[in-house]
Amino acid sequence: METARKEAKKDKNSNLTLYNHFFMHALDEKQGLVFLKEVTDVTKTGDMFYMEFRCSLDDALDKEYGKGHYHRNTETDNFLSLLKSLGFKINYHITGQSMAKYKAEDPFVSHIICERV
Repeated sequence: METARKEAKKDKNSNLTLYNHFFMHALDEKQGLVFLKEVTDVTKTGDMFYMEFRCSLDDALDKEYGKGHYHRNTETDNFLSLLKSLGFKINYHITGQSMAKYKAEDPFVSHIICERV
């Protein structure tokens, strides 16, 4: 992060943007909390954090890789509350389908854009 921040300062922009695509649902709850606390520790006011993950509404749907492929489908409202408690302002969020189709799957996903305050 420090290298990225130094590079950003060269362009007179010290803020960073982190992007997290289908990563949160690959972590169990404990790992997810550790990851978010690390993101909190390395981000500064004005840094942006974008993420996309399968949410709890997706639990009931059939999966391309079946039940043996791990997904922890996060309850989005609880996740938003957690982000706020860690010092992030939610700038945008949406939950639904038709945003991340994969083969025959049309999963329920959440997209979140938040800013470190």
